[in-house]
Order: sequence, then C-alpha cells, then structure tokens
Amino acid sequence: MSTKGALEAAAIEVCDAIRRHAKICQEEAKNVSAVVRAGEDLTRAVLNYEVTLRAISGWSNPIRHLGPLPLFGDRLHRDGGGDETGLSREWGATLTRIDVAARYRLRIHDDDALIAFASGRFGTEIADVEEAIRVLFDAESWDPERYPPGLVDVEDVGVEVLANRIE
Repeated sequence: MSTKGALEAAAIEVCDAIRRHAKICQEEAKNVSAVVRAGEDLTRAVLNYEVTLRAISGWSNPIRHLGPLPLFGDRLHRDGGGDETGLSREWGATLTRIDVAARYRLRIHDDDALIAFASGRFGTEIADVEEAIRVLFDAESWDPERYPPGLVDVEDVGVEVLANRIE
C-alpha cells in the first residue's frame, strides 16, 4: 500500500470507529461494556492514525492540541458564588478536598523525538528531556497515554490519596 493509501486507510478507520462509537452510545447507552469497547477501538484507531501520520508526514495529531474540555465549568460557577475554594456549594453541604500525590517512573525511548514532540506541541524550544516532561505535565495535567505510542512508556505509578471533608 502506498503511503497515501496508508494514511487514507487510517483516516477511514478513525471515521468508522467514531460512527460505531456514536451508534453504540445512542442505541445501547446502558450497555457499559459495549460503550467502553467502542471507546477503546476509537482510541486505538486515533493512535494508529497518529503513528501513520507521523511516519508519513512528521506531523502529530491535531486532536492532541484541543486542551481540556470545559465539561463542568459552567456548573461550578453558574451562580457566581462559591466558598473560599471558588467552588459553588449548590450540590450539597459537604465539600471534600482530595489531595493526590503520584509518582511516575517513565521510560523514554527516543530523547530527541520527545523533545521534538514537546517543542512542536507548544511551539517553543525545549532544551532537554526533563524540560519536555515538565512542560507536558504542567500544560496537560499529565496523561502519558495521550502521547504517541512508543514515545513515553510508564513503567510504574505510585499514588497516595488523602481526603479532607469541609463542612
């Protein structure tokens, strides 16, 4: 298959996966396993598209550059009020504050590729791998699974969760 054919096939795979996911969400919304499987298929298709796109053109997937989606922002501050945390208390009288401390052990397979990815992602010159990881973490709340396959592998994750209730 030609490189043009490979990229077009990967794009068609993404479109088909989106359609399947939408259909399952619409017709079988309560079938959690079907919705999750379709979502995983969609994720695999998008990642495959990105691998193919990078191999053929050197570009990354523009979907990675969407940033966080404002899913609940309007509900948190709808009334303009809130407590000292800035969060509205309209959902109940008790507020729980959660502190999460996570430690990641990463394996970087290609330092130059990671630096180029982070530099291209943010349109700035990144000096080294440490800065690339720091910039990705600060900008995206850290989700290594969003990066191109084979760029960063998570070897180990340690998580500590502390909850404090505020009455």
